[in-house]
Amino acid sequence: MINACVTLWLGIAMLAPVDSVEPIASTVAVIPAGEGGGTGVVIDRERRWILTAAHVVGSAKQVELFFPRRDSAGGWLSHRDSYLGDRATLRPLGLVQTATVVRRSSELDLALLECAKIPDGIPAIAMAEAGKIGEPIRLWGNRRDVETFWNETTGTIRQLRMPSEGYWVGREAFAEKSPTMLLQVPALQGDSGGPVVNSRGELVGMFAATAGRAPELGYAIPVGSIRAFLKGKSPSSTTISTDIPATLRMMSAVARVNPLATTDRCAAICIDRAAGIFLTTTAAVGKSDRVTLLLPKIEANSLIADWSAYADHFALASSGNWLAGWVIHRDAKSGVAVVRVAQLPDSVQAIPLADRTLQVGDRISTVQHALGVSVGWLVGRGSIRQRERGGDVGVGRWLVQLPVQSRASGAPILDDSGSLQGILLPMEGIGGSLGYACDTATIRELLRPLASQMNPKNAADWSTIATGHQSIADVPGAILAWNQVLRHDPQSIPARMALANAARSRGDVREFEQLWRSIPESEAKALQWVEWQMTELPPTEFVKLLHRVKTDYPKSERISLLELQWAVREGDRAGWQRLQLQLRERFSNSAEFRAILAQAAASGGVWDSAFADLDIALEQSPTRPDWLALRIEWRIRRSEWKQAIADCRTLLEFNPCDGKTLRRLLPLELRERNDLAAESMSRDWVRLSPQAIREVMTVWQAERIRRRDAGASAWMQAELLNRGMRACRAGLPPDSTIAVGPTGIQSADSERAELWLQRFDRWVEAGDSTPQN
Repeated sequence: MINACVTLWLGIAMLAPVDSVEPIASTVAVIPAGEGGGTGVVIDRERRWILTAAHVVGSAKQVELFFPRRDSAGGWLSHRDSYLGDRATLRPLGLVQTATVVRRSSELDLALLECAKIPDGIPAIAMAEAGKIGEPIRLWGNRRDVETFWNETTGTIRQLRMPSEGYWVGREAFAEKSPTMLLQVPALQGDSGGPVVNSRGELVGMFAATAGRAPELGYAIPVGSIRAFLKGKSPSSTTISTDIPATLRMMSAVARVNPLATTDRCAAICIDRAAGIFLTTTAAVGKSDRVTLLLPKIEANSLIADWSAYADHFALASSGNWLAGWVIHRDAKSGVAVVRVAQLPDSVQAIPLADRTLQVGDRISTVQHALGVSVGWLVGRGSIRQRERGGDVGVGRWLVQLPVQSRASGAPILDDSGSLQGILLPMEGIGGSLGYACDTATIRELLRPLASQMNPKNAADWSTIATGHQSIADVPGAILAWNQVLRHDPQSIPARMALANAARSRGDVREFEQLWRSIPESEAKALQWVEWQMTELPPTEFVKLLHRVKTDYPKSERISLLELQWAVREGDRAGWQRLQLQLRERFSNSAEFRAILAQAAASGGVWDSAFADLDIALEQSPTRPDWLALRIEWRIRRSEWKQAIADCRTLLEFNPCDGKTLRRLLPLELRERNDLAAESMSRDWVRLSPQAIREVMTVWQAERIRRRDAGASAWMQAELLNRGMRACRAGLPPDSTIAVGPTGIQSADSERAELWLQRFDRWVEAGDSTPQN
């Protein structure tokens, strides 16, 4: 894997004039036989070598070269007719030659040409050590839609992409074994093979192809791959260098929002590390109060930009790169949303809000997650076109010139000092290189009421934060906040209750008992105890407890809901119908009341009403894991496998390390023949709990039996089990003593699997308890 060492060119420096030879003098036009053509660059005068793109020469063995010529005033002639229409004059001067293709590699998209002689005054281009992400560049090319050669354009190195994907030109794939630089540059056909140079006129790459969907995005082969090609070596060690300390601070501050819930590539920017505050757009977070933030992986002071390195969500969650965020504020007028996370990894830094205001024409930069490419954290460069004033907008907005996309909002607008000047908003019917950004004055104003959450100073502030994290089922975040509440107010009953609940959930009996005994008797404590005992006490004992608490707190609304929940749980149809009529008016807008009614309808087999009520509850609390789990069970009982899988994946988006959901999802993925996904589920389940390996293999064996009964061949059955065993081996730690295969946990336990399969099918049909092994 290639770690792209990320550099943001903070100075946004103008390209300095080159004191030595202009790179245009080293640029040639390459015309193969027939249609087409492109660009090349003199790479070695002594060996008479010219470098170009492999797809420019195609399968030709020879091509025609045109070297640049000067006019009487000493300037470079550029009109095509001065070359294509004057071959007879130019050939004796050596300015038109036939070159031989001496080496060609479609895997690197590079071709080496050799001519008879390099004309006098045509130098070989100097090569840089490496390019830098964010560095300004110049490109010379011979695009076909204009009447001139040697066309110069400027741009920026946006990012480095690892090898393996390549790109397509016509029906052939190129550069599958070379890293490729992504450039922000307006290039087209004919520019391929052109030199990409830095401010010193040194070659940092060769332009290769446009990148399709993203505006002004092109691919270039980096100079490291060019060196390797000339030496006949592999370019696998190619990197892009970094030498500016502020680089990783800038890039690490940018996260991706909801990477699984949407195909959009929206960004969020950290502005306060201590408080865990990110800014993004309302379009990015949608209606939910919970979002997932994907933070960049940084290894050895290098940022990894390829999305393929972010496929293992389980590992990302374990390393702190996959975080649950709570939307603490959304402002529909400005289009900006504020997200809070509980704890950030050390690699994430914050970007300060700018103190000065930009002027029209000022240079700006951004870091985006563009659609249509396989990498993120792309540096973009542009300028302020106008500041929106007047009208009925009512908020401060910049009109910016940047390579923007409508579904890639939330990117930061940075000035030349690296400070935050705004947030890129979704496009609103304007061109692909223009967009709107909310300015910092508006951002400061909407942050003002959030001061207590950004800088909590007392127990009340921390209690608000804890409740917020609790509402989105962010248990670690809630625990951190409740502990802060206790630090400010050691007698806080809500904090002790919440922490006792958390200790009970994770099975920490000692801490639970210590916390529970420290809580004085109260209505809240009594009701919490009733809720816990509903699933643990025998029915007669629980009814006594329920009536005792109801007598002690006759005005409690919560006890009425618990009484209704108990009637539904026990199948007391007359009881829950009576209570429903009594409570409907009082709790008509309560999500919890709707969830209980949904369970009542499900117990009577009225599935339409059950799903309708549960959906209403989830609209109010879309991240309640217990309600999502309930809907998953109902969908399984109704054989709605695809919908159940979708709900399971939603839960795993919130927490990829959720063992209960992994356990639910594995047999569903197998039933739907999603074997690759099932391998991933199995690996993660075993990584989470190596002791679960026998249960995992039992599920695979049960699926083998199911497919055998459906007519699968013996080879297909064996291959299915091999996949399961490979997944289990991959999930075990390196020092594990558990053996998987003929001498250890193996797949031959048909009787065990048959039993599991029967119990699963019986559970689906009759709604029995979830099958256990």
